[in-house]
Amino acid sequence: MSDDHVAITKVRCRSLGGLRSELTVKDHAPLVSDEPADFAVDALVGTDTGWTPVQYQLAGLIACANVAIALTAQDQGFQLDGLEIRAQSDIDLRGLLDGDPDRQPQFLHVGVEYRIDTPEPAERIDALARESDRRCPQLTLFHQARVPMTQVWTRDGEEVAAFRTDQDATRSP
Repeated sequence: MSDDHVAITKVRCRSLGGLRSELTVKDHAPLVSDEPADFAVDALVGTDTGWTPVQYQLAGLIACANVAIALTAQDQGFQLDGLEIRAQSDIDLRGLLDGDPDRQPQFLHVGVEYRIDTPEPAERIDALARESDRRCPQLTLFHQARVPMTQVWTRDGEEVAAFRTDQDATRSP
């Protein structure tokens, strides 16, 4: 197997006490991860000075989707004049918060909305949506984890492409 197609990413996480951590990537400014100030588990209390890990996950998802869409549009000769991506997740934190050994925290649903600026017809937008979904490593992680996901593409407020992955994400009672 050739390694010419393998990308290696290294990130370091250092605990800053309790629910706060610092994430670093070589030659980049550090990022702080935290839980909101009112989030408390026993004596651990966040300071609300940074993003939560779930926010990082969604940011990684939409940043990766943005790259996959740009590359796919270029390959398809698709006229992409603008793109805005928004994501929202519903997550069940039982198991993390209460220590229940019969539960694992899990995403219940992820919704992604793509607002696209293009003169391309709906059929071409649908083709771009499906191919960029296939090419996005972060979306692949969510699909492989069987997280229910809805993706909706709109242009000028009108839905032009939409698809769901309705896998059963339930892993515990």
